[in-house]
Amino acid sequence: NKILVRADSRGEVETRVCEVISESYPYLFAWIGTVDSETDRVEPQTSAGKDEGYLDDVTITADTAPTGQGPGGTAIRERRVAVAQNIAEDAKFTPWRDAALNRGYRSVAAVPLEYEDTLYGELVVYADRPNAFDKDERALLKELGDNIAHSIHSFNVREELRTERDRRQA
Repeated sequence: NKILVRADSRGEVETRVCEVISESYPYLFAWIGTVDSETDRVEPQTSAGKDEGYLDDVTITADTAPTGQGPGGTAIRERRVAVAQNIAEDAKFTPWRDAALNRGYRSVAAVPLEYEDTLYGELVVYADRPNAFDKDERALLKELGDNIAHSIHSFNVREELRTERDRRQA
């Protein structure tokens, strides 16, 4: 939360959040992405941790195709925290299973970044063990996602106010 309060930009918020999460046990990797409205692809914006090209090897969508059935697509479509508690056994994680297991990812949670019905993207967190996302952990991630979305919203509002001020001055 300190990061959110002290950051000077959306990019700084996203980068620092991913860094702090990926450095915390039992997490290995975190990324934040947005949805391309034309293709429904989730496009990574920033990441930190043990990646080893993972985001280059996978395609995640927000539609109902197989690439949209994992936690990432589900979190966006249903606007809720979605998890794969055991990547090795989760049938909905099949499109990304090998790439994830090869990097040591054993479970994953995706958190929508939504504020007042506006979706700003999603936070995706990978852990080194199955069942890393119990009820309390999911609640904390939801709260974090809400706080990140609120922070992003505040940066957008400030930018809109600056633009309006500059327009009036011109």
